[in-house]
Amino acid sequence: MVIKLKHLPLLLTLWLILMLGIAQVRLVSAAGSVAFVRYQFSASEVYQGDSDIYVELEIGNNGDSNIMLHGASVTFQDWSGTGEYLIGSARSGELFDLKIALEPTKTYNLRIFFSVPVATSVGNHFFTFRVFHDSYNGSSWAYNQTSVFTPSSQFLNPWKVHDAYEKTYNTLRPTVEAKMTVAEGAGFISPEARALLQRANEALDAADSYAAEDQWDFALGQVQGARYNIELAYGAEQSFRNFLIIGAIAGVAAIVAIGLFVRRRKRRSSQSNANTEK
Repeated sequence: MVIKLKHLPLLLTLWLILMLGIAQVRLVSAAGSVAFVRYQFSASEVYQGDSDIYVELEIGNNGDSNIMLHGASVTFQDWSGTGEYLIGSARSGELFDLKIALEPTKTYNLRIFFSVPVATSVGNHFFTFRVFHDSYNGSSWAYNQTSVFTPSSQFLNPWKVHDAYEKTYNTLRPTVEAKMTVAEGAGFISPEARALLQRANEALDAADSYAAEDQWDFALGQVQGARYNIELAYGAEQSFRNFLIIGAIAGVAAIVAIGLFVRRRKRRSSQSNANTEK
């Protein structure tokens, strides 16, 4: 490629701008003491309405000068409300200032606690970390710096929020299954009780079908229905057995009454015959 002499000043100017830009990036990277973040959530699965969840951050200084760490935040996208949660802050009036001096190669661990809003949508939520700090370049401080980290993307693992109904379902389903097993082994003799247990079994089957399709509200409703039918079955069985007991008692009483009546008739008949012979 031939470069015309008349274009040479322009090319030299562009080259100088490019070199200055590269130098500036290196300067910011070195003098700014860019922090890095490693993170771990306290729970791999969370549900709408969960509280006391936290993400633990390991904040490090991979530059060659000091950092004054003021705080950090995590922000969730598509979150109910702002989706931002803080620990400390470089901004006045927000929480408190950590003021942690972080030397090169040093790290500092902190936890950001938060709750999952009930109204947050079910599904994946991407998140961003921000570290608030001042940086020292060897001769002066650069204040109110913010380092932004977005470790989650469509190519990495986002944070998934599960349906609150799913959490209740997962807790209740094994309990109801255990109650069903006990009830089936109880030897119910009441036709009504047996029919109620059959309905409970059908409800559990329906619950499993809904759960397989992530329709957790319907799945939970079926499990609750199964539990209710099991309780009704116990009541029906007890009523039926009480009826049998009362019937048996009444039958015995009737037999006894008839026996007494017959004995009295025989006694009267004997007395009447004796009087006739006299």
